[in-house]
Amino acid sequence: AMTVATQMTAEALGIDPMRITVLPTDTRNVPDSGPSVASRNVVMTGNAIRNAAEKLLPALRSTAAEMLNCRLPSIKIENDFAGNLKTGEKVSFGELIDYLYRHIPPSSEPLHDSTTPPLHHSTTQPVHHSTTPPIHQDGWWHTPKLDYDAETGQGEAYFTYSYATHIAKVRVDKFTGLVKVEKIWAAHDVGKAINPAGIEAQVEGGVTQGIGYALTENFKLQNGKVLTDNLSTYLLPTALDISEVETIIVEDPEPLGPWGAKGIGEPTIIPTAAAIANAVSNAIGKPINEIPISSETILELLDN
Repeated sequence: AMTVATQMTAEALGIDPMRITVLPTDTRNVPDSGPSVASRNVVMTGNAIRNAAEKLLPALRSTAAEMLNCRLPSIKIENDFAGNLKTGEKVSFGELIDYLYRHIPPSSEPLHDSTTPPLHHSTTQPVHHSTTPPIHQDGWWHTPKLDYDAETGQGEAYFTYSYATHIAKVRVDKFTGLVKVEKIWAAHDVGKAINPAGIEAQVEGGVTQGIGYALTENFKLQNGKVLTDNLSTYLLPTALDISEVETIIVEDPEPLGPWGAKGIGEPTIIPTAAAIANAVSNAIGKPINEIPISSETILELLDN
């Protein structure tokens, strides 16, 4: 998430990602924007970054036009340079910022965080301050209003959806009842892949969890007491239990997502157990109706 935030900021401003620092978040100093769950981080953060960049770029471009002595429409900032499209003349982003800092009016000093009122969920527009300097901008984005009735379950609960399909190849030992997952093909529609390597890692992690969910992890309670309270009774998959994973990234850009991106969080675990259960069912010719799929369950099914 931190890497993708860095990438999106660099892309929005046209600068080198090495210039970006993602500061640790302190909930005492920032508005409540909701949790980073439901695969919403890239969409919400990315759109807020784009909003902040749109406010910041005019000051950067006008400063570049002043330095290069040209008209504003001729300025483009990309690859860590601000350039004149007509003449090819350009200045580095470092030179641009140095010039801008030295020419900020004394009255336009950055506001301290504590003076900025929080944004509430009830607001429909970001809060603007006339004293905010051109080099200090806040970004803001809210999901569009949806027509959803929580009581009836009718309408659109989300403005976009992530889609995924997993296919599992398994080997079942009919003598011991043991299941070995040999390969998972995992196809995910991510809208636009901001960080393909990060997506592959997320898919591999989700599939690993899904294999444990399908085959070994069994959370047991008795009279309110947890019986599987350590790793000797709650069995997590190890490296030897994990299959080959082939990640298939599907890009169908989401119009409201930043650069078309959608989330790739928990969707990576959701299809895995069902795919494995269906594969085991196909292998033994008997329906699997519960997880985890224990060797005892398989042997019992084979005996009946």
